[in-house]
Amino acid sequence: MLAARQQPDVHAAVLRAFAGKPPCRLRVIIEGDEEFGGSFEEYPAQHPELFAADAIVIADSGNVKVGQPTFTTSLRGMANVTVNVETMAGPVHSGVFGGPAPDALMVLINLLATLRDASGDTAIAGLTGSQWDGVEVSEDSYREDAGVLPGVPLVGTGSIASRLYSKPAVSVIGIDAPPVAGAINAVVPKARAVVSLRIAPGTDAAEAQRLLVDHLRRHAPWGVEVTVEPGPIGDGFAAPSEGPALAAMTKAMLEVFGEEPVNTGSGGSIPLVSVLTAVAPEAAILLVGAQDGKAALVAGVNGSAMGKVKAGELLSHIAGQIGGKGGGRPDLAQGGGEDGPALATALHGIGQRCDPHRTGIFEAIGAEASARRHAFERCELDQRSLFFGDLASRRLLPSAARADVVAQGS
Repeated sequence: MLAARQQPDVHAAVLRAFAGKPPCRLRVIIEGDEEFGGSFEEYPAQHPELFAADAIVIADSGNVKVGQPTFTTSLRGMANVTVNVETMAGPVHSGVFGGPAPDALMVLINLLATLRDASGDTAIAGLTGSQWDGVEVSEDSYREDAGVLPGVPLVGTGSIASRLYSKPAVSVIGIDAPPVAGAINAVVPKARAVVSLRIAPGTDAAEAQRLLVDHLRRHAPWGVEVTVEPGPIGDGFAAPSEGPALAAMTKAMLEVFGEEPVNTGSGGSIPLVSVLTAVAPEAAILLVGAQDGKAALVAGVNGSAMGKVKAGELLSHIAGQIGGKGGGRPDLAQGGGEDGPALATALHGIGQRCDPHRTGIFEAIGAEASARRHAFERCELDQRSLFFGDLASRRLLPSAARADVVAQGS
């Protein structure tokens, strides 16, 4: 089975290589709703017969650098919770009552600080990790890709790859408290935060969430009781270390790239992978992919912006700066360009073109595009390096057919 989330063209190229008649049975699954909270994860369990396979190839990753064949062999799992602190019936004057009054925000701050130790490692009892044994991540490349400011130290111990791929990491991803703008001299009576825990592959997500909940309840300071609401969870993934599917893909990669593939990991989670692992436990799941320097663009306009901004004109303007074209209706347009790394520059200052009061939004988009530009430079796949393997018979795609696929730019 071939599963595509972001790169269906990779699988389409396989089908074209065999003129639509591959020597084994293939199912192609295209899933595109995870990013906006769709319900596809429920589908495989409802229709397990559609997902039964000897091997599942998922195109949702990339190579560590151009020309280097790469397997993504590890995905961290996740467990989220919301912690609530409520200490008073309402806000009171900090001058008149401050001191003995239990400040909910101070309780929350002190509690969240216990989630990491003095070195910056996750400090939740019972959670463990391991040292990563795949390709290492250099500090320079990590700093550049993550946008860490000069002079700001990284946190945690162990190799950077271990901290990213095989050790737990806890973060506070949202907090409710009075904003700085309009702050008044009052003791805060209630506050809450969303805590996101990434866990090493092999760690049970439900158990990790229980340990996180226990930690927050036990470490609430000054005798204050807090409530903790469990959120979404998802198990991690560890790819098989042997088997005919892996051997066939390794052989295909070696012939096409001219060197052995390497293993990398991902600190993020792909919910579809854990779903397929549960539904098709006998299948070998291979997580690979190809990314290039192109950019696909979609522009939508609604609400108060209607009549002020035309999506077609806006998209055409951006696409023209990245070597492409596009257009469409005033409310919806699409297009693309060949020069993906130039997207950050194209977006810079676009806020003034649309609405001077919302420039910051487009500057943020430009910063995101800049970060992705570095990922393009590291992960884009030379089209000459596309690989295709017949997993069923473990025969390599004939060179002539492969050349035809590459010539089509697939």
